[in-house]
Amino acid sequence: MIDAHDCIHFDRSVPELEEFWMFCAMTPAANSYTMAIKLDRFLAPAFRWGLSPFEYVAACARTYCLKRRMKNHRIGRYSQITGAWKGGLDLDLQQCTLSEVEEVKGIGPKVARMFIAYSRPNQRLAIIDTHILKFFRDVGWSNVPKHTPPGKHYLVWEQRFVGHAMALGKSVSEFDQEIWKRYSKGYKAFVDNKAIGSSLPNTKEI
Repeated sequence: MIDAHDCIHFDRSVPELEEFWMFCAMTPAANSYTMAIKLDRFLAPAFRWGLSPFEYVAACARTYCLKRRMKNHRIGRYSQITGAWKGGLDLDLQQCTLSEVEEVKGIGPKVARMFIAYSRPNQRLAIIDTHILKFFRDVGWSNVPKHTPPGKHYLVWEQRFVGHAMALGKSVSEFDQEIWKRYSKGYKAFVDNKAIGSSLPNTKEI
């Protein structure tokens, strides 16, 4: 089962990458803890039958029961997630490029970066979500968008976040996880003991 508190792993096997791909496709606009549980339940038959996650998805698609099984577990956003899951079947998850991932139906820049940055080391890719945007506002940036920006605007904020991480001597994925844990409502129990406010830069000049 995917641990929503600890998503960064660079030594995943191919079946583990398949499960992580499916998890990433589910997480936008949804609670990651809940999605991890739903995915684990959805994949339970695959684990019992000795199938990889993608083998199970392909088998469900061939028998026209994929969406029904997804609805049984209330996965949600069925068309988008189905497209992303099926699109992943054609990728080499260990070698695929960012542009190849972004071409998959149902996968946007944020999800594409999440998959690559959390499964491969030394990636200068940022998952610009509401937590990162809150961080930017708190350290003094102006005109910070309320939601994940599209297109080239995403790249602008991504480079700013990469700059912050490098200035602190942290990997981008490590810093991203720190911010997520600091700002996530589902992680409030950890904030007092693992607060990173004192380590964050207080100026936008970085």
